[in-house]
Order: sequence, then C-alpha cells, then structure tokens
Amino acid sequence: MRNDKLVLRTDAGDFLYAGWDYGAPYSLDPLNGVSVDLKTAQSVNQIGTTVEQQSVAGVYRELIIDFWGPNGEAQAKKFLNALPYFTKGTMYLGDKWFCRFVLSKTPYTKQLEPYPRLDIMLYCEKPFWYDLNRQSYLLGGLGFPVILDCLRARFRWRKLPLHA
Repeated sequence: MRNDKLVLRTDAGDFLYAGWDYGAPYSLDPLNGVSVDLKTAQSVNQIGTTVEQQSVAGVYRELIIDFWGPNGEAQAKKFLNALPYFTKGTMYLGDKWFCRFVLSKTPYTKQLEPYPRLDIMLYCEKPFWYDLNRQSYLLGGLGFPVILDCLRARFRWRKLPLHA
C-alpha cells in the first residue's frame, strides 16, 4: 500500500478516502508551510519598519480529487453528500499526520468526463500537522508541553528531536 492515503473523518461519522489505492488521486495545496502574520510600525524619520507582533493563523487548503476508479461516480457522490456546509472533521494524511478542518467551500464538480473531479476548500484553524503517535509538537524548535519539575519548583524546557 502506498503512503499517500488521505482520510477525511467528519464529526458526523463519515469516512471519506482518497489516494492511488482508492482510485482517487488527489492534490492538496498547500501541504505544508506556516504563514506568519506580522504587525509592523514605523516612527517619524525611521527608515524601514519595526516588527511589533507576530502571530500564526489558520490556513486554507484546496483539495482536488480525481475519481479514476471503476466506481468513481459513486465515490464522488459520497463526497458531495457527506460534506454539506457547516461540516467539521479531522483530516488524516498517510497514517501519520492529522489536522482539524472546517469546510470553507462545499465540494463542487470541476469536470465530469472522462472522470469526475471535485474541488473542496478546507480551513485548518491550526496550520500545523500533528503527529498521530506523539503527544507534543514543535513550534519554532521549542518543545511542548513544558516539563514541570515539582521537586525543585522550576520549569525546564525539553527540546524534541527534529526527525519525523
């Protein structure tokens, strides 16, 4: 089995599968990358700007799925029926990563012949992918959660390894 499996699990309990093994190759854009919103200011006679605040916001991800399999029309119809407006859920990528999503634009058909193609817009409130097996995540090289050393009444930071 290839490692390109994409599963959308809606909060209503529907499971939707995409990937080569399901006869439904897909494109997910952007797959990674985190946009940082900057708040800048400029004082009188200053050359350039000063960054005053940085924040990380959610990300819109466009999912395009081609239903090539023998039952492609039935698969496409299942996606159309399972993703009405106000849908929320979890997206799993390759049995290793996941992120929460809110449906931003309901699925629409881009083409019918020679095979159905759907375009879906998802909004992920947190722009990162979380590891299914790890209980913490990295943000700028800083490891969370913080380890509380109760005996010495101080905090210590643990830096997690950067390998996947």
